[in-house]
Amino acid sequence: MTYDIAEPYGPLITTTFRLVTWNVWGRYGPWESREVAIRATLERHDPDVVGLVEAWDGQGARLGLPYHVFEGDYEVDGVRSGLAVLSRWPIGAHESRKLTGGPDTGGQVLYAGIDGPRGIVHIYVAALTWRPEHSGERQRQVREVAAFVADGPGQVWSWDITKLKGPEKGVVYNLYVMIDIYSRYVVHWETWPAENARLAKRFIKNAIERNGGSAPKTIHSDRGTPMTSKTVGQLLIDLKVDQSHSRPKVSNDNPYSEANFRTLKYCPAFPGRFGSIQDARQFCRRFFTCYNNEHRHSGIALHTPASIHHDTVGQVQTERARVLAAAYAANPERFRRMPTPPRLPERAWINQPEAKIETEQSAQNAAA
Repeated sequence: MTYDIAEPYGPLITTTFRLVTWNVWGRYGPWESREVAIRATLERHDPDVVGLVEAWDGQGARLGLPYHVFEGDYEVDGVRSGLAVLSRWPIGAHESRKLTGGPDTGGQVLYAGIDGPRGIVHIYVAALTWRPEHSGERQRQVREVAAFVADGPGQVWSWDITKLKGPEKGVVYNLYVMIDIYSRYVVHWETWPAENARLAKRFIKNAIERNGGSAPKTIHSDRGTPMTSKTVGQLLIDLKVDQSHSRPKVSNDNPYSEANFRTLKYCPAFPGRFGSIQDARQFCRRFFTCYNNEHRHSGIALHTPASIHHDTVGQVQTERARVLAAAYAANPERFRRMPTPPRLPERAWINQPEAKIETEQSAQNAAA
């Protein structure tokens, strides 16, 4: 049997996916006759998935596809208007989020995870601000839609490989690390003398097993050779996990893994070289145990990653508030105001959109 390096699994199985997006203009004008025409058009083209903008509540059930979700809070003639996804396959997880902007420039995005024939298909339907003069606002909203966001542990993981110097020049050990971007918890790590797709596949499977068999919605990485390999890509398809990669030529698109490696290598106990791979593994075992369970992380309100990941943070926050209240009651003159514990972050981002910062002077310039 010959081995084809370009197609190691044999010829690719092609799947046709027919997608239609449509702004249906809401319930304005002769909307009833327009809805009849929309249904006739969809029946003629027979799409698998339809994304609707300015749809109205209940419209999806009348357009011929068996599965549909709707989100919207803008009312027209007493009927809610918003975004909808219609599908011939079941729709699993779905959610809607507001995009940045004011009352007249805000947008909305609707996500739907569709259980397609080759795995989960992730569909995003977005309504952006429409005014021509708001192009900058639209660009920010598009970046928000493109960003991967986690608002709790177990949703988005990030992984990378870093080199650990061995006993002599030319000898290196490869440290594979998987981190949850919301909790900063190191889910799993492994150290190997090689860096390749076979070990990467084994590492990802072991990480999911260590997490109680629960896989995240998305796994993010840079564009290294193991990360972009067919072996890893096929594994994530089989697991129904979305695969995300850093943008080309962008150095800070894997920030959580890079920050974790920086913490590791700036640790005062980190040696310049390791005497053997066993020494490297022993050090990493001690380091990651301390990092997960003792390290007070500034990005998560000085909690430990384990506390966030395993949801004991509420008890800790309550105890912190009690101690601060007692200190304030005993010596109020030492405080300008009632102290409160640091706030937990609501979300963790990959490719976070730039914040819109408007000073009084810039507002005056815009008005002029």
